[in-house]
Amino acid sequence: MRPPSHSITAYMIQVTIEGSAISVDPNELTVPQGEKVIWNTKGNETFTIMFEGQGPFWTEVLTFDAATSPQHALNRGRFKYSVVKDSDPAVRLDPMVVVDPPL
Repeated sequence: MRPPSHSITAYMIQVTIEGSAISVDPNELTVPQGEKVIWNTKGNETFTIMFEGQGPFWTEVLTFDAATSPQHALNRGRFKYSVVKDSDPAVRLDPMVVVDPPL
């Protein structure tokens, strides 16, 4: 999923939280290094993004406010992360972000 450079400012990951279930679309996002990534949700539930070790961004943990703002993909590699429901941290999903060299 590569956004046209003239019309989209960030690659988007849609987060859906329904009760004790979390889903993301896409489940695995591949983005060129230096591009922006943003998590979006339509519901009222907030979430935290947590990377295993150093993630692709400036920090290992993105609060809801940070995750729903564009983040630059700085580090290349495959990064497993967790989407954790803020109101019930036992509810989580573990998708992937892949940062490739610039195209």
